[in-house]
Amino acid sequence: ITEIIAEGDMNVAYVPINHSLISSCIVRHGHPDVIEEILPAMCSGETIACIG
Repeated sequence: ITEIIAEGDMNVAYVPINHSLISSCIVRHGHPDVIEEILPAMCSGETIACIG
């Protein structure tokens, strides 16, 4: 799906790619308290991940 979206606009496709990359880093390296707080919010759309 991301590839199809990217054909139209890579900027829009970058959002789910970025979200996936950040959530993977949080799962692998995050403190359990951070994981419990952030991941549910990311899954619900309440929090959107970014690389800064």
